[in-house]
Amino acid sequence: MSQRYPLLGLSHGMVLVVGRLFGPIGWTDPVMSLDTGSSLTLLTPRLLQGVGLDPAAATARRPVYTYDGAAELPVLRVPRFRVFGQEVHDLEVACGELPPQLGLDGVLGLNFLRHFDLRINFREEYMELH
Repeated sequence: MSQRYPLLGLSHGMVLVVGRLFGPIGWTDPVMSLDTGSSLTLLTPRLLQGVGLDPAAATARRPVYTYDGAAELPVLRVPRFRVFGQEVHDLEVACGELPPQLGLDGVLGLNFLRHFDLRINFREEYMELH
């Protein structure tokens, strides 16, 4: 049987997860919104810089579409990213700001989630990732 994790953030209209980002000079635990509509995981510049990853050194940019329109964001690879004990190495992430009132460090997108079996049970308010 896989481990169940409580759904956090539902009262605010989001599903929140806490990840672990590993970089050249350490690690940090970002609070992220789980978004199955996002093709790419997004992390804030502050978060990436805090573990020694430089968004300015990104060699690629990619259009990211939101309800407010489109933006070209730098894209870089992070060495290791973990959520609920599941890891992806060499994960491509977009680097961009989020509205500060959300209090989020990023958005967990499909490019991470597609590696796993994700089950969300809204009725019982839990999720499983295996």
